[in-house]
Formats: sequence, C-alpha cells, structure tokens
Amino acid sequence: MKKVLLILMALVAIGIGGIFMVEDYTEDSLYFPTGGTYKLASVTFQLDQFSIATVVTGTKWNSSIQSWLVLNGNSLDMSICGWYETPNFIMELESGTHTLDLMFRGSAGMWYIINPRLQVLIHYNDDGSVSEAPPKTTPIETRSILSSGAAVIVPECTEVIDLTGRIVSSNPPQGRIELSNLSAGTYLARTQNGRTIKIVKL
Repeated sequence: MKKVLLILMALVAIGIGGIFMVEDYTEDSLYFPTGGTYKLASVTFQLDQFSIATVVTGTKWNSSIQSWLVLNGNSLDMSICGWYETPNFIMELESGTHTLDLMFRGSAGMWYIINPRLQVLIHYNDDGSVSEAPPKTTPIETRSILSSGAAVIVPECTEVIDLTGRIVSSNPPQGRIELSNLSAGTYLARTQNGRTIKIVKL
C-alpha cells in the first residue's frame, strides 16, 4: 500500500501530460513441443524522462507453469500463474530505452499457450521536444534534436496503420515510432515476420 501511494504521488509530481499503451499479443495458440524456457511476448519503448509503467500480463494454459518478467535483461518477478489470471505490476522507469519480456518455463512435454499478452501503460510528462545547438567543434553548426519524447520501437517494422487501415508510417527508421507524430487513437505496427504490436495513444 505504501509503495502504491508513493507511486501515485510521483504521478502527480511529474504531471500526467501523456499516456500511451503498447501491447504484444498473439490471437492464437503458441505451440512448444518440448519443455524449456521461452519468450511469449516482448515490447520495447524509449522514454526521455522518468515515467510510471503499469504492466499487465495474460494468457491461458492447462496447468501451472512458471512465468516472469524480464526488464532490460534482468528478471523482475517470478510467479506461478494459472487459468484466467492476469498478474499486474507497477514500476518506475528512468529515461532510456527499455525492453520488457514475458517469459515462461514449462516442464517436459507439449505446451499450448493460448492468447499470450504483454501490455504496458506508460504515464509520462508530454512537454514536447527539446532542441539544442551542438558544441562548436566544426565551423558549420546545425541544430540537433536531443530529445523527441516517448517512442515505441518495433524492430523490422514495415508499416503502422490506424484502425481504418490507413497507413500512417512506412518503414520507420530503426523501427522507431515517435508518439509525438501520432494523434490520439489506436495503431497497429506490423513487421516483416508477421508480428503485430498494438499502440494506443490516449
């Protein structure tokens, strides 16, 4: 309770100027022929300031397995999850690029994981970009963008579409989807290998 109260106070302190959600999900079963450790879902995003993240995971399977979250290569939590359970996590994130993975470990045997989902809701202060001239190291100076706000990074992204099917971005550089370039709404980022990441800007 104390931790939640401190996080709520932090939300007020940073000012909730922007909220976005990024979700990796599979609308079908994932089949694993043997036991072992597997990645069910993964999202990557970039923040230019301290933010608060609410993480929800969800899936179904026919018996208990171990599942946990990995943030930037470090395990956050391990839990035993069963049918219809949706573990929730609230965490503080510093500026930088973050990758969050939903992992699972099953014993020997065949596994069908139904509708795995990793959803991250980010609360951040949306103050816009910061522009600054670089140091005078050359005779020619050009202004550079040091910070362009929050972004979602989808490797090998080929297009971003809205719910009407309209393409709003094609082949974003390094798969970086700038939230400042999107109006409020829901978008689907598609990759070369058929993966889809849902982005919601509120």
